[in-house]
Amino acid sequence: DENGYVLFCPCSGRLGNQVELSLGAFSFCKRLNRTCILPHWVGYQRTPGKAGQQVVLTPFTDWFEEAAMQEYVRTIPMEQFMDRFAPDRWPPEERTFNCVYRACEPNKGSPTKDYFKFFGIEFSGTAVSTYEQ
Repeated sequence: DENGYVLFCPCSGRLGNQVELSLGAFSFCKRLNRTCILPHWVGYQRTPGKAGQQVVLTPFTDWFEEAAMQEYVRTIPMEQFMDRFAPDRWPPEERTFNCVYRACEPNKGSPTKDYFKFFGIEFSGTAVSTYEQ
């Protein structure tokens, strides 16, 4: 997409919060005329005999139909973007994580670190930005 892409991590809260964040991202993409990279949903699973919970990622398209989303905004599943376009359109040395309104560390913490690690994404830097309507 010559207008660009928007990739985001729905790494806040349970499914309801993640859906709400995703709806905002879809609206943002539509306003900017960019393609929305469909995220994976973040869940957790306990492993018997191990402390804590393991992050489990479920593709967006396992629970929602991409064709229905494309009636509203252009989309591409995360795996397709990473395989087809990321090497040229988003090379590793140019991968900046944009945080809204505050500093953040995407290469630390769960589930954010686990989310991006799953896709082989490491960020070369971060930036704090604001979005005004």
